[in-house]
Amino acid sequence: MTVYAYEFECNIERDSEYAILRHNYKGIICSFPCFPADWSDEQIYFALQFANKVYSEGVEYGSKMKADEIRKTLGL
Repeated sequence: MTVYAYEFECNIERDSEYAILRHNYKGIICSFPCFPADWSDEQIYFALQFANKVYSEGVEYGSKMKADEIRKTLGL
């Protein structure tokens, strides 16, 4: 499964309004959209699991579409 971010690479930062999930991707700090500050860590990591699943399915779908387009172009 292709993963956008692993939980062990992430940390959660909170202020009075928001919780922000940040992760380090090859030295670049990336942020997920803000979550309500009252969400628990478990809820935020569950949202990350969902995002990873959807991201993985999108990558798989895109790969299949690309392969279909190549076959179509080659007349296969």
